[in-house]
Amino acid sequence: MNKKNLNILLAVGVVAVVILSGGFYFLSQKQEPVVPINKLVCKEAYFNYVVGKPEIIVSAKGEDTAESSSINCEFSYTDPNGTPSATTIQADLKDVPGGKNWGCFDKDKIFTKGSTQFKVMVTDNRGETASCQSTIYLP
Repeated sequence: MNKKNLNILLAVGVVAVVILSGGFYFLSQKQEPVVPINKLVCKEAYFNYVVGKPEIIVSAKGEDTAESSSINCEFSYTDPNGTPSATTIQADLKDVPGGKNWGCFDKDKIFTKGSTQFKVMVTDNRGETASCQSTIYLP
């Protein structure tokens, strides 16, 4: 064998080893097991300022079982003066492995200065309930 053939054979061997090693690496990656969601959960409640406007978007997010077909969110507010108010909104549902994620957004809210407490009571079509709460502080 001459030196030119040996170099070609060596290059082909190196390429084959790289391809086989990469294939082994990608095929050996383990998938995370899908954990089924077994109840309605409100994971977080928060708010965002609307840039350049006095409005605030109040949001809640969580998860529910795959059997859920609708979720309602009742946002209850208590302003710094102790005045209560409430809004009910239909949640946006999104299928995910093991269940569904949901999100509720109460848009264009205007609050007085000070601490406004809010609580989100979530109810699904099967009658399960969950809640989460937070505080909006406007200086």
